Amino acid sequence: MPLLEVEASLTQEAAHVMADGGELVADERLRLVLLCAHPSLSPEAAAALTLRLVLGVSTDDIARLFLQSTATMAARLTRARKRLAGASFEVPADPDALQARVAVVADVAYLAFTAGYAPGSGPDVVRTELAGEAVRLVRVLRDILPSPEPEVDALLALMLLQHSRRDARVSDGAIVLLADQDRTRWHRDEIAEALGLLEPLVHAPPAPYLLQALIASEHAIAPSAEATAWDRIVARYDELLTVHDTPVVRLNRAVAVAESRGAEAGLSALASVALAGHRLPATRAELLVRAGRDAEARASFSAAIALCANEAERTHLVERLAAISPAS
Repeated sequence: MPLLEVEASLTQEAAHVMADGGELVADERLRLVLLCAHPSLSPEAAAALTLRLVLGVSTDDIARLFLQSTATMAARLTRARKRLAGASFEVPADPDALQARVAVVADVAYLAFTAGYAPGSGPDVVRTELAGEAVRLVRVLRDILPSPEPEVDALLALMLLQHSRRDARVSDGAIVLLADQDRTRWHRDEIAEALGLLEPLVHAPPAPYLLQALIASEHAIAPSAEATAWDRIVARYDELLTVHDTPVVRLNRAVAVAESRGAEAGLSALASVALAGHRLPATRAELLVRAGRDAEARASFSAAIALCANEAERTHLVERLAAISPAS
């Protein structure tokens, strides 16, 4: 059967890559990482193939992590391998070309990481296994690069800071918001490692992963939610918008503005955000509640609930809607 033959070949390659005997030198692993991030592949296909070949994650596990059947994921890996037929397996000699490919690998890793913490359909709120594999991929990338890459270091710091909160994000299957998390359950060793990575980069030129990591570090160093330096976070978001202006960044900035300057200021900042899905109306609903605009908040929560596919997240939104005092 073709799929089984391809799977056997992938398994053999992965075993070779992850061999403990030290026979595989760093340059060979780097070529494999760069091949998996070939421009001919979509980011999703590149992420799956990288997990398979570079980290040795089984097809069954990748399928589970990406919420697909094993057959579907096996077919996706087959198509990715066929698309790479004849592709260059060499490290680009041009430094700019190498840096561009490394940037793709970094983006692939962060895509896999965010998939772990972005609830999809079904009951799971987070999938920490996928996020953990993405962290491992960035560690591999750092180990095999011929020279340090500041944005790769920043990406690892960003991932560690976010991943350090994994045990506090969910309680009894329910979402625990950042402000309500038990900070004693955060992994302080990972936070310390991340802060160590960021220390020499504080005065580096602004870059997306670096600025996001510096924002995350503000939460990590705050002894409590109330002590968070929201004014500094807003300033970092303003800087981030100059190099990475996206709807998600604008959404997160609006939340920070609300924490720093009040709900009405946050709602004003939110007015410029255009984002599909439930997160925009859910965020607007929370700010409307804070502003005392309950009727508008109820409508916004209802819109968010209608758009939300994740069961646990939807339950949270339903509970938040029910907590608003009924209209008189």
